[in-house]
Amino acid sequence: VSPALDWADSDCFQISAISDEITKYDANINQISRLHSSLLNNVESGNANNQQLDNLVEDMRVTSSAIANRIKTLQRRPMPAKSAGQRKQQLEFVNKKFRDSLQRYQAEEKLYREKYKERMARQFRIGEHCMHRRFTNFRL
Repeated sequence: VSPALDWADSDCFQISAISDEITKYDANINQISRLHSSLLNNVESGNANNQQLDNLVEDMRVTSSAIANRIKTLQRRPMPAKSAGQRKQQLEFVNKKFRDSLQRYQAEEKLYREKYKERMARQFRIGEHCMHRRFTNFRL
């Protein structure tokens, strides 16, 4: 077996492994979305879900950095001309898949922040209304 073929096989393996990591990353985005919904809809589940969410967010940070580094490493690696086209195409595919996942994660985080702000504003208005009623009743 020629060294170029070994190198191409190694790159294919690496690209496949990166794709698998992106699939796991996407599954974690789904889990984060579920935790966000739970936190927004069920105040009592807060502490356990917050800890689970914090752990998952940290894992996402580490994973995204590792995936980005692996893609960059493969993009920088020289390749014999006859395998370069296929490898470039595969790398572009996983890079796009990863960028799409990052954008999806950012959109999920943004949506959660917006819903959380809405919830806090609603809670504030409810509290303000209750305080106003208590104060009005107290004065009477």
